[in-house]
Amino acid sequence: HERAQRVRSLVLDDFRQAFGQVDVLLAPTSASTPPTVEEASAMSSVDTYATDAMTVPASLAGVPAVTVPRPPCPETGLPVGLQVIGPFAREEALYATARALEQAT
Repeated sequence: HERAQRVRSLVLDDFRQAFGQVDVLLAPTSASTPPTVEEASAMSSVDTYATDAMTVPASLAGVPAVTVPRPPCPETGLPVGLQVIGPFAREEALYATARALEQAT
């Protein structure tokens, strides 16, 4: 438990440092395009967890984040998500960015 708290503190420190330079961070929601239904049904639990790996840092640090749908992937036609991650007590910047991204599509 103590080691996990140290790791969490390090991740949170990285976010705080980044938010000293920018208002929000943009990151992919997933490291790959979404699987098809057939591919998803054949995935192991480890593979399924790996599809969520890009959302772990914000969750671990406890910073606010929202996923915004982006235009579909040209190769598969499936939707792609983009995370907007913001600092504590600055949710208005996070929501304004998310709203602007949604309206741009």
